[in-house]
Amino acid sequence: MEGIVTRPSQFEKKFAVVFLLLSTGAFLNLYLQTGASIDPEAGLAFMQVIWVALYAVVVRILIKERAVSLNHVSASWPLLLLLAFAILSIFWSDAPGLTIRHSLSLAASAIGGLYLAARYSLVGQLELLTSVFKIAIVLSFLFGAMKLGTAVDDLEGAWYGIYTQRNSLGAMMALSLLVFILWSRIQPQEKRGSNIWAALSLVLMLLSGSVTALISACVVVLLLPVVGFMKANPSKVRATLLAGALMANIGVVLVANHLETATNFLDRDVTFTGRTTIWDAALAEGADRPWLGSGFDAFWIGNKGPSGEVQEIVGWAVPSAHNGFLEIWLALGLTGLAIFFLGFWIYCKRCIQLFLRGDNWDAVWPLLFLILLVVLNFTQSALVSPNYIFWILYVGISLQVSQLTTRLAQECAA
Repeated sequence: MEGIVTRPSQFEKKFAVVFLLLSTGAFLNLYLQTGASIDPEAGLAFMQVIWVALYAVVVRILIKERAVSLNHVSASWPLLLLLAFAILSIFWSDAPGLTIRHSLSLAASAIGGLYLAARYSLVGQLELLTSVFKIAIVLSFLFGAMKLGTAVDDLEGAWYGIYTQRNSLGAMMALSLLVFILWSRIQPQEKRGSNIWAALSLVLMLLSGSVTALISACVVVLLLPVVGFMKANPSKVRATLLAGALMANIGVVLVANHLETATNFLDRDVTFTGRTTIWDAALAEGADRPWLGSGFDAFWIGNKGPSGEVQEIVGWAVPSAHNGFLEIWLALGLTGLAIFFLGFWIYCKRCIQLFLRGDNWDAVWPLLFLILLVVLNFTQSALVSPNYIFWILYVGISLQVSQLTTRLAQECAA
């Protein structure tokens, strides 16, 4: 792959697995006390030290291997624009110290994504993720069976695995399910084992009780035969996409008109377990700064400021907006949200181009990941988050796809 001087060694691959595993939020439940949550302003000092060390290793590898090319720089301008705006938000932030620390962490996480794009192909990234999720699955069963760790929302009957929330376990297992299903197609000789790991991912997802993760996983799994049909029938891609968009719109209308029936079927209420109350309160508080927001990661600062007002309305210590797009608006306003969507649209178009031109199943991975990311973020905050696997993968996949589509365009032009 362009930019790689040497292939990643086994030691480097093991480092990458540890890096990605920690970015899932694993093991933080070992440091929580019952009824307590992690202070958003203070964080965990020892984890900050660990992340600084990890990013130092990432930078050293990139410099040593001279892995960053001009193509990476040109493809990353939408991400750089978003990062620059997040850092600039210190000037109007409600918590400038928190904003500068978290925005720099966001930039460091983007460097982690750049590392993935520069050092690993799409197949290589998926191979790393299979190792990450095998570890997460085994340890989550162990933690659940032995009741290890403390969750921030200790709900009876719900499993949390190696994470602090059941929704975190559900989200990771939704991603794990997608990874192993694709891996079974990329490596047919490992199909049986991959299917077993996919089944275990589904079991943990069900044990978590996360409806959002289950719906997200169902959407992606249902899209797999559609993707297979389009790959086998390239001439029918446009008709299939139009039919899919039409069916999706019909489904949204039906759910909206029968919301109570749909939520009852999912064993939830029409407020989506109180989320609509949070959204209403957060929208009302965020309306004071619609264009620039409160500053990156400066809205949710406990019982102080706007988040304190939201907590008073909903009656509990809300840690996030429970919606990734609303989260960006609260932090960076409509300006930041527009910058994010600009980059997302550009990278989404490139993922579609790669999917249509690619011959193998690894070309499907970027598009399905973006779809999973969108669906998950309707009720979870997992978009632009420092040291978090979804942001790191979003950067890594986007830059990798940008390079591949540029190369395909050059080959076609030649």
